[in-house]
Amino acid sequence: MSDWGQRIAIASIFSVLLVQASLAEERTRHRSPRVEIRRVHQLEKVSSRAADLLVQQPTSAPSTSPPFTREESEEVIEGQIIPVTGVQLNPTETGIELLLQTPPQSAEQLQPNNISSGNNFIVDIPNAQLQLLDGKPFRAEKPIEGISEVTVNNQDASTIRVTAVGETALPQVELFDSDESLIFGFTPLNPPEARGESSPS
Repeated sequence: MSDWGQRIAIASIFSVLLVQASLAEERTRHRSPRVEIRRVHQLEKVSSRAADLLVQQPTSAPSTSPPFTREESEEVIEGQIIPVTGVQLNPTETGIELLLQTPPQSAEQLQPNNISSGNNFIVDIPNAQLQLLDGKPFRAEKPIEGISEVTVNNQDASTIRVTAVGETALPQVELFDSDESLIFGFTPLNPPEARGESSPS
């Protein structure tokens, strides 16, 4: 190879290397900055104790959650005091029905405890509060023959008491619930003599 050939080959290699170096420098300018990787001893120490890891920190951001859905409102109502905002007494074919009106989907949560005695039908309903507009308990005297009185009142701050007094015997009671009411169906039970019927001889 001639002296000129060697010089041309060296010049070509040198120019290729210069072009590549300048292209590499140009590419690094357009890249994102390099991230420095820290060594293990430079990392922040984190506790490995279970008590420290399980603690939840409250957030200070205001809540922007939407209003409750029906399922969520059922969960909220469960375990809370359920307001009874209305009481109705309606005649039926066999007696009367007492409706305790509640917010939607909450009547089924009411669990009456029967503590009847003698001619007195008595139930206490825990986790409920009578909240009538007039602020007074409900009372109906002689709503039907065979039942002398029906009352609904607050036994304490979280218990409602329902009472139906039979004139001569404990009334027969059926319990129902609808979407917005707990319903007691009362049928008076009178001995034949009280109804004016004669007993067979």
